[in-house]
Amino acid sequence: PSTPPHTHDFYEVFYVLDGTASHILNERKERLRAGDLVFIYPDDSHSIAGKTFQLINIAFPADTWENFCNLAGLEETGLISTSSNSPPMHRIPSERRQECAALFGRVLSAYQSSVSSNTARLDLCRFWISVTEFLLPSEQKALDQIERFPAWLSHACRAMHEEENLRAGLDRFVEISGVSQAHLSRTLKACCGQTPTEFLNEERIERAAMLLATTPMEITDIALECGFNNLSNFYHLFRKRFTDSPRAWRLKSQCIVMPLR
Repeated sequence: PSTPPHTHDFYEVFYVLDGTASHILNERKERLRAGDLVFIYPDDSHSIAGKTFQLINIAFPADTWENFCNLAGLEETGLISTSSNSPPMHRIPSERRQECAALFGRVLSAYQSSVSSNTARLDLCRFWISVTEFLLPSEQKALDQIERFPAWLSHACRAMHEEENLRAGLDRFVEISGVSQAHLSRTLKACCGQTPTEFLNEERIERAAMLLATTPMEITDIALECGFNNLSNFYHLFRKRFTDSPRAWRLKSQCIVMPLR
C-alpha cells in the first residue's frame, strides 16, 4: 500500500520488484520502477504512492549500521547520514536484478522464520556485506567498468563471483570465458590491469573476510571453501589486503558488528 510522509530513527533500504510508484524524498519527487534500489537515512522524510507495485524493505538500527560502516571503512562513502550528503539510489542492471531480489528475499525469509537472535544478526550482517556492493559508488564504477569489457569477459568475471566457480579457480575461469588462457590473460590485463590469478585471489580474499565476520567456520575451512589449498599463501594475501591476520580480523569484526554479551 501507499505510505504517508513519515520519518524514523533507523536506516532503511528497499528494492522495487515490480510496477511503478511515485517516491517523495525530502520534498524531491522521483519515479520508482522495478530494479530501483533506494537507501533511506534516519530523519529523512519520504512517502510512496502507487496503485500496482511491489517492494521489499529492510530496516535496521542506526547505531549497529554505523558501527558496521566504521569497521568496514565506509564512513566517507555516503552510507552514513551527514548534513552534506543525500541518500544513494541506484538502478540495478537487468542481468543482476534477480540476484538483488534474491538477496532481499533471503533476509526477509530469515526474519519471518523462527530463528535465534544470533542467527538473525548473522543474516543481517551477510545482507549488509552483499548490499553494499550495489550501493557503493566505487563498486558501481567497477560494475560499469565490467559492462565495458568484451561480452565474453564480462560474463566470465560475473560467473566467477559464484562460490563453486571461485573454488574451482583458474581452469573454470578459462572454461567459462571460452577463450585460451593466454587470450584471457591478455584481455583481462588490458581491461583492468590484473592477471586472472590476481583477479581470483582478490575475489577469494573478499569472500573469506565475509565468512570470517559472519560465520563460526574454522579459518582452515574458510580458506579451503574459498579455493586456497595453500594456507600460508592465504594468510599472506589476507594480511596484504586487510593488514590483520584472519583471526584478528574475525575478533575485531565480530566485536564491533555483533557485540558479544
